[in-house]
Amino acid sequence: MLENWPLKVSSQEKFFIEYETKLRNPFNKGKRGLFLYSVEGQTAGLANAFITENNTTCINIAEFYVAPTFRGKGIESEMTHHLIEWGKEEGASRIRIEVDKELESANRF
Repeated sequence: MLENWPLKVSSQEKFFIEYETKLRNPFNKGKRGLFLYSVEGQTAGLANAFITENNTTCINIAEFYVAPTFRGKGIESEMTHHLIEWGKEEGASRIRIEVDKELESANRF
């Protein structure tokens, strides 16, 4: 987390406390998923996504993170495929990815 959001995360412990609080209410309302991915028992990545229903139903990927040791090994594609399938199950026909413009690697995604 410190790698991707150095200006927003002063410590991982503080981040997780604030993030849990921020996410708890939307999760209780439904149509939101926090996905943790593992490879051979090691945490490889996470994704935070939610469904919006305006003119069309859309899956929104708000956070998408792959641990450095797992990058470039195909897990990004597997995670993306899983999120798209989840969105389809929720009725989504569009996908939107939120990206911090200053994060070069996120913009490549």
